[in-house]
Amino acid sequence: MSSHVRSDPQGSPTWRGCDVECRRAVASFTDRMGPILFTPETNFLPNADAAAGADVKFLQRISYAELRKKTPVVMFVLSLMFWAFVYGVAVEKFHLFPFHIIRQAEEGAQETLPIFTGELPWYYQPTDRTETVVAHRPSAFSEGLTLVSGLTKEGNLEVKVLTRGGEALHQWRIDWFDGFWPDPSHIPEEDLPRKRPATIINGIALLKNGDLVVNLDLLGMVRVGLCGNVVWRLPYQTHHALHVDETENIWVAGQKRIRERSPDLPGYQPPFVEFTVLKVTPGGDIVREISIVEVLTKNKLHGLLYMSPKDTWSDNWSMEFSGDTLHLNAVEIFPSHLQPGIFEAGDVMISLRNINAVMVFNPDTLRIKYLSIGKVVRQHNPHFVDGTSISIFDNNNVANVAPESQASQSRIVVVDARNDRMHVMYTGSSEQPFYTGILGRHQWLPNGNMLITESVKGHAFEIDPEGKLVWEYFHVVDNGRLALLTEAQRLPSFFTPSFFEEGRRTCGETRAAGVSTRR
Repeated sequence: MSSHVRSDPQGSPTWRGCDVECRRAVASFTDRMGPILFTPETNFLPNADAAAGADVKFLQRISYAELRKKTPVVMFVLSLMFWAFVYGVAVEKFHLFPFHIIRQAEEGAQETLPIFTGELPWYYQPTDRTETVVAHRPSAFSEGLTLVSGLTKEGNLEVKVLTRGGEALHQWRIDWFDGFWPDPSHIPEEDLPRKRPATIINGIALLKNGDLVVNLDLLGMVRVGLCGNVVWRLPYQTHHALHVDETENIWVAGQKRIRERSPDLPGYQPPFVEFTVLKVTPGGDIVREISIVEVLTKNKLHGLLYMSPKDTWSDNWSMEFSGDTLHLNAVEIFPSHLQPGIFEAGDVMISLRNINAVMVFNPDTLRIKYLSIGKVVRQHNPHFVDGTSISIFDNNNVANVAPESQASQSRIVVVDARNDRMHVMYTGSSEQPFYTGILGRHQWLPNGNMLITESVKGHAFEIDPEGKLVWEYFHVVDNGRLALLTEAQRLPSFFTPSFFEEGRRTCGETRAAGVSTRR
């Protein structure tokens, strides 16, 4: 809205911010042209009758004068905004102050939000079930106790030995926040746990003497006695499934967080992950470390390292890579008791989830014998079936974006390395759905059955060779809640209830002997 310029007691027009020279110019103009209208858009305008023929150049000079006075302030504010933006980028990229405060605030908000919304975190699922076991066809059950790993209702880590009926014969509980790892200096600051669950158990193996080897995902690997005593800790960021070979050496995926550019990986922008395969003795010593970058480059497959640049939408020339580019999530060794073919005793199979690839290589020469890429989607847990075939847990998690489509079922597939043909061994249906977007396990059983872990749904089930249900386990931890079940595996026949009963008799003596820690 416009308003007339008023006059002061001496009859001179007044205007906020107008100096003496300005006032004289306005007074001269009003004497010649009549009253002046003020508008926020143009500062000064003559009244409508006089506007057509008025010369307003001197009024523009007034506006420029005001602008010159305000320029230092404007430039100061703009420079503050610019440097605030630059520092914000640096905080995110180099984790400068107050990166960790912001991160903790975000984590706190994420933890608090479910309290107000009533939503469960992803590692718990609502359920109406109260029973933990359903035996559909007991006569078809593959005999043996079952080892399971997952979360408790309090958010702690747990491994249990179950009977066919679901009774817990033995259990181990791990509480990271109770001093379980006194000096975790091998873990980068940003990966240190701050709330429960500290991590997940992603890989378990029960050794012949009853000791349990546990992979605390991205925190380290631990060997724990039957009585809960820590035998050793491996200070390396191990993760995902672990494999115990015929000599009880332990093979596991590892990673290192690289914070500087590497001449071996041009285009990789720190921080990024270097993936390794580790061979660890039963005593906890690393005796072999294989670089996945070396395996790929030695086989002239370095292009697999550059599958997903950070930004190709706005910059078609972009060749910047960072973070978890490959996602190594499985290691397995071809055993001597299987008939060799394309694969031979000692060959190493790995799974690279983020490029949908599974490969088998000779650990001595690093020569890749077989590579399957693009047949599955974000897979886990491949196994050797025989000397020419492998089975793969195909998460097929395009279901996350197309839940109503046929893609909404995970699958167990078998691939023939001789001709690269694949057939689906098992998948879900509308009557018997089967899907987990992450994690997942499958185990071939001695009688031809298969034990499958549907991890996120807290569910494991056994099927016969025709795909019919034999047995189911539901990881019910509370009324109305299923918890994450990372793995279920059927134990060899020499693990009997009496094995664990006798082992527990020595627990007092073992605990009194103290704890041996490998650092």
